[in-house]
Amino acid sequence: MGTAREDGGVRLFDVATHRESGARLRPADDPSPGEWTGVRAIRFSRDGRTLTAAGTDGTVRRWDTATRRQLGPADRLRSFGDLSGDGALDAFWVLTGTEGSVAIWDVAGRRESGPRIVVKDHTSFVPAKAFSPDGALLALAGSDRTVRLFDVATRRQLGEPLRGAATDQHTALAFSGDGRILATTAADGAVRLWDVATRRQSGVILTGHDNSVDAMEFSPDGRILATGSGDRTVRLWDVPTLRQIGPPLTGHAKNVADVAFSPDGTLLATAGADLTVRLWNVAAPADPAAAVCAQAGRSFTRAEWGRHVEGEEFRQVCP
Repeated sequence: MGTAREDGGVRLFDVATHRESGARLRPADDPSPGEWTGVRAIRFSRDGRTLTAAGTDGTVRRWDTATRRQLGPADRLRSFGDLSGDGALDAFWVLTGTEGSVAIWDVAGRRESGPRIVVKDHTSFVPAKAFSPDGALLALAGSDRTVRLFDVATRRQLGEPLRGAATDQHTALAFSGDGRILATTAADGAVRLWDVATRRQSGVILTGHDNSVDAMEFSPDGRILATGSGDRTVRLWDVPTLRQIGPPLTGHAKNVADVAFSPDGTLLATAGADLTVRLWNVAAPADPAAAVCAQAGRSFTRAEWGRHVEGEEFRQVCP
């Protein structure tokens, strides 16, 4: 697992021991490495051998995670938006914005990739963005409170904007693992789910967060959505039923800035403005009834059964 913060340097941790693994990754080509502006986003390659980091100063660097050596000099961009992976090609893109357009930078090729995406009548300010897992689609939120989908290969907008997607500025976007669902959220705390193929809203999750949702991610199988909020909690949602799974995850002393599932979906990492990263075991128990009995010491009440058990008649599951 890798972590980064704005004072510079990237740390690698052994998930099993929770201990830092080796020296921090720092710029090899910066004249003042101790004063590096900092890191805004990081991403591992699929095999874990390469780590790409985008700096708050518009630089992009890559490291060999085994040797801790930087791979080539930094690329310096005029502006920086986001770092996203292309699951099909294992390439990485940096999203950069200028007035009325968005450029995609191929980190592996170290060049701007293709023509820019023109976002007419949208905005010069992009508060949230997300690539689909295969890198084929790009979702852009605008200050006009709409979300637009673009075909990355052709740079063309797909259909009409997603309207009514928010009552305020968007704070986060997330695609499901298969790319079929796009989740959008704004300062009102509600999460709206959209069918990407039809671009129609398919559901709304009223999260109950007391602040904006600033981070979202689907589990690898797409059945669970994690939301992190300025209210310092994380909540898990069952996507098919739109219902909350268990109580909120609490422990962060400040707002939750990022959430990420492990590749197998059994762990959830959450990062907070309190400068801590927490790991949560979110794997479903092999025997849910036994787990309920062990943790609660009793069966569900009828009301609890109705909230947490879908499609089964009420029964006493504990001896």
